[in-house]
Amino acid sequence: MSLESVKPPTVRPVDGLRNSAGCGGLNNSQHNEANQDRQECVLATLRSANLRVRLIDNEIAVAGTALECGLVSPKIALERVEDVAPGCVRYLPIPFAEGNAA
Repeated sequence: MSLESVKPPTVRPVDGLRNSAGCGGLNNSQHNEANQDRQECVLATLRSANLRVRLIDNEIAVAGTALECGLVSPKIALERVEDVAPGCVRYLPIPFAEGNAA
């Protein structure tokens, strides 16, 4: 089959802009575009949140590795985690974290 014999795909004709009274003056095309823009914005926000959670996970893992290797004290490791993930390690009593627990 030669390239000249290939017909371009057919496209349905697009209706003219119609003003819909029930959509506040937006026609279906504009309404769909607005919904698509909002969806893309929400998806971008979710991707961003996902990346922030991964970063926090990696920072916590680094603090744990540094503690295991003796590079930082338990107190410093907890302070670092508190900096990157506020509220996640507050349940530990301070004396226990500092090594003063009985």
